[in-house]
Amino acid sequence: MSGNRVAANDIRVGHPLPWDVFDASGKLLLRRGAVIDTQRALDRLLDDGLFLNDEARREPPAAPPPEEKPSALQYLIDARRLCAPPGQDLGAIRDFPARVQRIAQLIDLACQTKPEVAIASILLMQDDSYAMRHHINTAILSNLMARAMAMPATETRSLTAAALTMNISMYEIQDQLHEVKTPLNDRIRALIKAHPLHGEQRLRKYGVEDDYWLRCVRQHHEYDNGSGYPDGLAGPDIHVGAKIVGLADRYCARISIRAYRPTQPPNVVLRDLYIQKGAEIDTTVAAYLLRVLGLYPPGTIVRLRNSEIAVVVAPTDNADAPIAYAMLGQSGAALSVPLLRKTVLEAYKIQDVLTLDKVDFPIQMSRLWGDDARLN
Repeated sequence: MSGNRVAANDIRVGHPLPWDVFDASGKLLLRRGAVIDTQRALDRLLDDGLFLNDEARREPPAAPPPEEKPSALQYLIDARRLCAPPGQDLGAIRDFPARVQRIAQLIDLACQTKPEVAIASILLMQDDSYAMRHHINTAILSNLMARAMAMPATETRSLTAAALTMNISMYEIQDQLHEVKTPLNDRIRALIKAHPLHGEQRLRKYGVEDDYWLRCVRQHHEYDNGSGYPDGLAGPDIHVGAKIVGLADRYCARISIRAYRPTQPPNVVLRDLYIQKGAEIDTTVAAYLLRVLGLYPPGTIVRLRNSEIAVVVAPTDNADAPIAYAMLGQSGAALSVPLLRKTVLEAYKIQDVLTLDKVDFPIQMSRLWGDDARLN
């Protein structure tokens, strides 16, 4: 059987054999479908000699089954796991820029795989440290806005990394600031005003050389009317990437559950950004924020006209009438299976928007988005 000897690249450790294999005398050693678990075992078999019969050699080897890709939600969970916990010395992280870029890549993959799940996670996953989830959420929204604006992939990745590190000079104390319920003192106010500049400096110290990334961090609190900080830039002098990160930062901060103020519904935050802060923000960038989110972003908890409580899962061509799934019935009892509701229909029109801190039932994202929110 010497002409039918199996080569090393014909077999992969951990994958089913595509054919029966024999020794040099023609004795059957392993059946098709058997799995060789270790490289050492495979090397020993190959050294002794593995052979095919003539019929098997004529058949093309069976292709290994395609590997199942992670869901959009799994990419985001993996990104969170890579984030440093507040209090960790970020300077001690080996190859800090590469670590941030890996997190940015996972967020990019989530946004590419299922944007609705990525957006919904901003509203529905609020159980981690504020500092960590706020940076992840801002990076998600910045990435989606950059995609909507058809920005090059390299710029989108740098912008996502900037969102992840925009508050790096305050990372160690941001959770404490999040819990403060009294007016800030002068020292803390000065620290906040200077944090974009100090953030740029710290990133350089940690090895970041990407100018796009650095400029977005330094300028993410500059406002279009010149009232921002640290440099008082205005209009076109502000990098467009910084405008995206800054607007995403504002939105995500406002919809987050906070200790010192009521959580604001997403539709109210969008309205206020346009009306109250209109002179400070670039209207073109703001238009893309609205395009990405819609009036009722995926993950928005709503009360329907028939008194059911539902969660928005996807937009439609009608901005006022997204697709939702009812989670609580008219009696207030949890439904065993979420029920599809087209909110364009009279009985299911949206009457009110609720925030996560105002509901007392668990929202399992895989029940609403299926495999796109599957966790390994």
